[in-house]
Amino acid sequence: MIINNERGSLTIDFLFATVLVMGVSGLLFALCFTLTVVEISQYIAFASSRNYYGSNFNEQVQISQAEEKFNQLVYDSPWKVLFKKDGWFALKYINTGDFRSEYPNDIDEDNAKFWGTILEIQSKVLDFKIPFYGSTNPEDNMFKAKITSFLGREPSAEECVNFHNERFDKIKRLNSKFQGNVPNTNVKSFYDNGC
Repeated sequence: MIINNERGSLTIDFLFATVLVMGVSGLLFALCFTLTVVEISQYIAFASSRNYYGSNFNEQVQISQAEEKFNQLVYDSPWKVLFKKDGWFALKYINTGDFRSEYPNDIDEDNAKFWGTILEIQSKVLDFKIPFYGSTNPEDNMFKAKITSFLGREPSAEECVNFHNERFDKIKRLNSKFQGNVPNTNVKSFYDNGC
């Protein structure tokens, strides 16, 4: 028996093409949305690093200021909907501090600006399966990336005062005539240099 009716012969091809187009569209949406959230995460890393950069009483306070800014932006701002528990994205605070040992370079160690904040972003939205074609994550490894912002760090007030006390002691040892003006317990010296 010969079938002369060809109606519906392209249905299967159309179904495969539709699934492929929808899958690629979903993948492009997930990729574009992930890149948008990465840019938001980069701003969060910058803002946290900026709070670390500014001088404070000591370095521990600077670090806690950075972590406090991270928590404020991730958990108490309009962006919290992006990073909610069991959502499409997870942003994790790794650390704030001196990372010069992790990022060696050829320039002078004192001029290396690898002081700042490191975050880790995890994109769950990139992990999905396209019917008939397979998974975007065949090895079952979640997409993760480090987000960093290195701005440097201002010396803390404690470091500044210690530096000037050491400098004053060295100046007094240069010559005995500099020791005649040593403050007593009733006099407090301070340095007009922005400490």
